[in-house]
Amino acid sequence: MAEYPGYYATSDAGVIDEDGYVFVMARTDDIINVAAHRLSTGAMEEVIAQHPAPSCLVRLTR
Repeated sequence: MAEYPGYYATSDAGVIDEDGYVFVMARTDDIINVAAHRLSTGAMEEVIAQHPAPSCLVRLTR
């Protein structure tokens, strides 16, 4: 968190357009390390994609 104090770096790369829409274009790392656990982002996306609720949820805070 030292790179971006107060934020969690997800290793996603993307852009925010002039209307404020977020576009995730690529992932710089396919593994997220949380509390000594290695979480596969591909596996998480697969589970989320199978859920009947909306397929995308992004929360941006400052």
